[in-house]
Amino acid sequence: MIVDPALLLATVPRADPIHIWAKAAIFDPPLQGALATSFGLLPVDRGKKDYSSLYASTIACFDEGGVVAVFPEGTSYTQPHLYHLKDGAAWAALTHTFHLVRNWASRSASSPVSPLPTPPAESGNVHGDVPDTLAEMDVGAVLADIGFKERTAAIVPVGLTYVQKHKWRSSVVVQFGQAIEPTEYVAQFQKDQKSAVKKLTADLTTRMLEVTVNAPTWSDFDVANTARRIILPYPHLPLSLYPQATQALADLFRTRELVLEVDTWDYSKGKERLYKPDVTATQNTEPKSAPLPADLASIRNRLEDYAERLRSLSLVDLEVKRFSPQGNPIGAALRVLRSAVVWVLGLPVFVPMQVIAAPVQLPAYLVARNEKYMESKAMKKMVVSVLATPVVYSAFAFFLWRKMRDTFTLALFLGSFPILTATYLSLYDSRSDALRDLVGTYHLLLALAGPESSRAALADLVALRAQLQHDLRLAVGRYAVLPRDARASALVNVDGKKDTVQVDAARFVEATRKLLKVVEVLEKETLTKGNGRRASVAE
Repeated sequence: MIVDPALLLATVPRADPIHIWAKAAIFDPPLQGALATSFGLLPVDRGKKDYSSLYASTIACFDEGGVVAVFPEGTSYTQPHLYHLKDGAAWAALTHTFHLVRNWASRSASSPVSPLPTPPAESGNVHGDVPDTLAEMDVGAVLADIGFKERTAAIVPVGLTYVQKHKWRSSVVVQFGQAIEPTEYVAQFQKDQKSAVKKLTADLTTRMLEVTVNAPTWSDFDVANTARRIILPYPHLPLSLYPQATQALADLFRTRELVLEVDTWDYSKGKERLYKPDVTATQNTEPKSAPLPADLASIRNRLEDYAERLRSLSLVDLEVKRFSPQGNPIGAALRVLRSAVVWVLGLPVFVPMQVIAAPVQLPAYLVARNEKYMESKAMKKMVVSVLATPVVYSAFAFFLWRKMRDTFTLALFLGSFPILTATYLSLYDSRSDALRDLVGTYHLLLALAGPESSRAALADLVALRAQLQHDLRLAVGRYAVLPRDARASALVNVDGKKDTVQVDAARFVEATRKLLKVVEVLEKETLTKGNGRRASVAE
C-alpha cells in the first residue's frame, strides 16, 4: 500500500524521480489528486479497465528517461509467497519499445507516427494496429541501429522481504534482481502481442521469485524459520543472508508445489476478493503435493513439535539455545537480576525521550491494533506517524516559544531535532534488545523454579533442539553431495494407506547447496568483520 512504495523511493539507486502506478480512486478528491500527481503517481483505473491514458503517461515518462515503479501483483495481501503477476509491466515495456521503433521508422520514411498498440482488456485478446512498414522490417536490426540514440525501458525486479512487517523498527531486505531487456521480445511482439507479453511476464515471475522468499503455506514458512534458527550456529543472522537461508529451507521442507494464486477481485463491482490457484498454469484446482523423503519428513515433524513446545512454555529458540542442562534457579535468578540492572540503568536517558515520542507512537498503535492484515497495520502506523510528527512537534515548539519567549531556545530545539531522533532510535533498539533478553531470562527462571514437570519439559526441549541441530546438519551434508538427477524414497498416503514412492531429489540437492553457500558466506563475513555490529535479523 504505502510501505512498499516508500521503501522503493528510499532505496532505488538513482537520482531521477520515481513515478508509481496507483489506483485511480486516490485521484478522485481534487486536492488529493493534485497532491498525488505532484508525487509522481500515475492513475490505474481498474474498474473501467481503460489503460490507454496510463500507458500514454508511462511511455511519456520513459521517453524522458524516467523510472516507473509497478507492483505487478496488482493488490495487497498477506501470504507467504508471491501472487500471480499481471501483465501491466510487460505491456508498458514492450509498447514503449515499439514506440521507439515506430519513431525511427517514421523519421526514416518521413511519414507520421502511427498510433500505439492498444493493450487488451484484462479478459480479452485485442491486438493493436501494427504499421505495415514494421511488418516487413527486421525489428532486431532496427533496435540495434537506434540503440545508441534512444533507450528502451528495462524491467528491474525488486524483492522486498520483511522480517516482521507490522512491528515498529523491524527489518527489511531490498534486493535488486537482474534486469530484463524488452528488446529480446520485440520480434515476437510484432507477430503476436499477447503471447510476447505473456512470455515476458513469465520471465519476470521467474526473476521475482529469485529476489523474494516464497513458501506454499504458512506452515512451510514457519518450519523454514524454525530450522534456520537451529541450524545456523549464530545468535544473529546477517540481514543480507536472511532471504537466501529462509528460501533454501522452505524449498527443503515444503510438502506442496508452489502455485502463484490469482487475485479475483472484481474492481468494477466491488465484490469481495477471493483467491484461487492459477489453474491456467497448473491445470489443477489444488496444488500438487510434494512428498518428502523419510528423513526430511521426520525432521519436519519434529521441527513443528519443537515450535509448539516453545509456544507452550512462552519461550523462543534463543532462550533454549542459551540454557545449560546444568542450570539452576539461582544462576537463572542472577542472570535476571543482571539483565534487570542493565535495563534499568538506561532508563534515566531513555524514558524522557520515550515520553517525547509517545504522542506519535501511541496514536499509531491505537489506530493499527485492530487491523487484521499485516500490510494494513504497517500502512496505518506509517501514515499516522508521518502525519502526526510535524503537527505534534510544531505544536510543542510553539508552546515552548510561548512559554519562554526565547527564539534561541526554539531554534536550538528545532536544530537538534534530527539528532534527538537518531539518538532516540538508537536507544530504542538497544533497550528493546535488553528487554528481550530480560524477558527471555525471566521465562527460563520460571521454568527452572517451577514444578518438576516444568523443568523436565525444558530439559526435553533442550535435548530435542540438540538432536534437531545434529540431524539437520547430517541431512544437509547428505543431500548436498548427491547428483541433481538422484532419486529419493518418500512415504505417501494413497487411499488411507502408506506407500513408498521414488521422488526427484533435485530440489533437496539444490536447497542444501544453497544453504551451504549461505554458511560459507557467513563464515567469511565473521572472519573478515569479527564481532563488529552489523544489520542482523532480530526476532
